[in-house]
Amino acid sequence: MLPPFVLLCSFCCVALVYYLFTIQHFGFYTQYYFNVLFALFAIKLFIAVKVIRPLQDLKKQLMREVGVGSRVINFVVDTILIALIAYGLFKWNNFYVYYWHHKYYPFYLFFYPIIFIYYTIFEATTARSPGKWLSITKVQNKEGQRPAFYQILLRSLLRLTFIDMFFIPVFDRPLHDQLSKTRVVEA
Repeated sequence: MLPPFVLLCSFCCVALVYYLFTIQHFGFYTQYYFNVLFALFAIKLFIAVKVIRPLQDLKKQLMREVGVGSRVINFVVDTILIALIAYGLFKWNNFYVYYWHHKYYPFYLFFYPIIFIYYTIFEATTARSPGKWLSITKVQNKEGQRPAFYQILLRSLLRLTFIDMFFIPVFDRPLHDQLSKTRVVEA
């Protein structure tokens, strides 16, 4: 197969000859229709010879993974919000325990499910949590696209392990990023 540059140059030469021929023999109005057909065919040619593909690869190369500082900001903001939500639910439950004699549940039974639900909802819908909005970062898969729902579920589940953060020196990212094959990148 010929290189894309040779195909593109030959296409342009043929298109120029046809363009001049149409104006000379069929008049000016044919030029408009030719421009539309030329644009459609040129787009199809670019896709066919994979000229757009290197641009997508360049975008993946320019995707900059965040460092530990941005991760700390994400963690602190999200943990504060999760703790506030869990504390509110805990106090609401205590009200029912005190006045209606419902069963008492300790705080951690509110905190850990809220972590899972919080990250799953935010990252599945927007690929960002409020902490990521603040630090202008987002979650992507290795291909540079939005992660699949199973990757978000795995990320959220692995965040519940207490050894998650200890993998940063080993993999340069936490365990939930490594196993779910996702990255936190600048938005």
